[in-house]
Amino acid sequence: MTEIIFVNRYKEKNWDDSIKYEFEDDDEKAVYALSKLDKLVSDRSYELLGDLTGIDKYIDTLSKENKNNVVDILINFKAKEVKSVYAKFPKTYKSFLDSYILRSILEKTKTYSWIQEYEIKNKPIAKKADPLEYEGVALFVRNKKYFAVKRMSIIKDTTMEEILQTLVSAYNTIYRKAFDFTNLSYKDVNEKAKKIIKGKRKGYPTLAELIKTNKELQNDPYLLSCVLEGLKMYPYIDINSFNKAFPKFKLKKQKRKK
Repeated sequence: MTEIIFVNRYKEKNWDDSIKYEFEDDDEKAVYALSKLDKLVSDRSYELLGDLTGIDKYIDTLSKENKNNVVDILINFKAKEVKSVYAKFPKTYKSFLDSYILRSILEKTKTYSWIQEYEIKNKPIAKKADPLEYEGVALFVRNKKYFAVKRMSIIKDTTMEEILQTLVSAYNTIYRKAFDFTNLSYKDVNEKAKKIIKGKRKGYPTLAELIKTNKELQNDPYLLSCVLEGLKMYPYIDINSFNKAFPKFKLKKQKRKK
């Protein structure tokens, strides 16, 4: 039996998320269930940071001007247009804001490097999980191959960093395990990605060039995920970035399934 549960209750943000999937062990259904949690948990992580509407407005404008073409958007992106947004946040948040911009561009153009649209015939049905009797965040994933629990209570003295720590850990688990349950070989996909990025440097012009010359990157989330990791460009708050920003709230790095 597989159980995948996400519960998130935080009155200050008016969060009251409660989702539960339960089904006989089936990797396709596990991928589907995790893909449905991906956007929710990612969005909650970024909402916790603060007001990002300035970035949203610029990406919306840029997308319209470039007809939602991911290559043209990446080429024409101008960092100075969001400089005022960055100025409102601590400098340690830079990598978080960078990841939000990249995710927004990829999401807007449906160029996913995470599993977003995963269609199967027999979809598991989402139910409401048992509500938390306290404010807090909890992710529970269990089947015969894998077990993970990410959980915390939110009390009067709980800091934003502590809540973000749990959400980041939960998201990285969802993101990674969704790919693992596809049973594709990470080693094979990553080797292919290494050949694509060989000799390339991190940056939007580079990514635009790679997507333009490797059309499969627009339709293969796993390959694009590995390409972005190789370039150290993340469309989510990755564990290394979190640890650098908040060294006293260290998260253990999660490994990909080989």
